[in-house]
Amino acid sequence: MRRSLLVFVILLLCSDADVAAQYLSVRHLNRENLLPTQAINDVYVDSSSVMWLGSNLGLYRFDGHNYDYIELFSKSDNAYLHQIKRLTADKGG
Repeated sequence: MRRSLLVFVILLLCSDADVAAQYLSVRHLNRENLLPTQAINDVYVDSSSVMWLGSNLGLYRFDGHNYDYIELFSKSDNAYLHQIKRLTADKGG
């Protein structure tokens, strides 16, 4: 039994079978690479892989290269909104 297992392991290690692996790219976002604030309250990634960041300084859109500040204005309060606590998508995505 042990000999059969040893032969199987050796054949497995020596085989020409291609093994597929999934590689993930990880990028740390911080002030050095232009993250606008360290206090992020919520993150949402939409269907286009755009990352939306809600912070105490407002809403930011990150496309993988650049940050865009999204200015939000409340008509009912007649003021700009800066405190973004939670992000979610609407029915349109």
